[in-house]
Amino acid sequence: METYKDIDKLNGIEFEDLVEKLISKMGFITERTKRSFDGGIDIVAINEQPLFNGKYIIQCKRYSKSIGEPVLRDLYGVVNSEHANKGIVITNSYFTKTAKEFAKNKPIELIDGKKLTEMLDKHLNFYAEKKVEELKIPEAYKITVDLLVPVIKEISDRRTKIKNGFIFVDKRHLTNDKVFLSFLQKNQSTLASLSQTMTSQFNHLYVLWENSRGEQEKYTNLSEIKTHCGEFAKSMQKMEKEWEVFFSVETSEYFNRLYNITCEFYEVIFKENERVILELEKAISISEDFVPKNNIEVNLTVNYDVGKCTEEFNNEISAITKRSNGFNWKSLSDSLGGCLVVLAFVLAAIIVIVIAIF
Repeated sequence: METYKDIDKLNGIEFEDLVEKLISKMGFITERTKRSFDGGIDIVAINEQPLFNGKYIIQCKRYSKSIGEPVLRDLYGVVNSEHANKGIVITNSYFTKTAKEFAKNKPIELIDGKKLTEMLDKHLNFYAEKKVEELKIPEAYKITVDLLVPVIKEISDRRTKIKNGFIFVDKRHLTNDKVFLSFLQKNQSTLASLSQTMTSQFNHLYVLWENSRGEQEKYTNLSEIKTHCGEFAKSMQKMEKEWEVFFSVETSEYFNRLYNITCEFYEVIFKENERVILELEKAISISEDFVPKNNIEVNLTVNYDVGKCTEEFNNEISAITKRSNGFNWKSLSDSLGGCLVVLAFVLAAIIVIVIAIF
């Protein structure tokens, strides 16, 4: 049995030698290319067995960082120009998410460090003491991203189209002061309730992440996370419908500023939801230059910071109150005051995501 303490300590030539030996053992006829004129080819392997007969282009990448998409694009060009069956990249490292996506449905095979170690053990009786560093992303995070990112993007896209006039919404003409203020009172109550609900849902989601993080391989209660993500998605969609109804309102010039401030409340909440979920998506994606040495820790602060909007809203209510005596301002102020307290302090929770490397 051959033993290397760590295949990462091989130089480029030694790594190619090892890969060529492995490929030969698997029944291929191999030919090394001249390093100065390889054109992206390290080893040409010919297979004469039925079904697998043909030419294979192999690139050996002894890297200390991840293999990105550009390497695969170059190889794909070589495979086509050489009329080869397949291009194969063999590395001691691993491949980025974008690289894996590029290789899908193409005659390209990716062999990372973990798979290479298994092949060496199987075909060469080669024992590598190297423990391949692998980014293990908890399934709870993946589920959250898979279920919520499409919803966030769909909501953002629809809102953008509505604001730019690409999606038409029927206008509601609430130019009567009492009618508009009654509508506003109901709207603010719903807005505060939804914000409070999403606060609770974020906190619950954090608890579920925490419960799954320490036992990634054994954690089985993923259905609860799926259910909770579904409920949170419904809350966001309901918020979007409430915004659409409010956005469609046309009121008198007298209440334009109050209308605009309320629209800003929605903007703060939508942008924060989008930021947090997309930050999570980014956190669990492997970057092009990521080198795993320690655990990754990502702090996500979820905070619907509507303090400025609240202050402006209160000031405008006070100004309107001084100008008008025809509406039950005490009732409106009491109702809105309670809503604004909820909105102003709705959530400031620290979510710490630790992605462990084993």
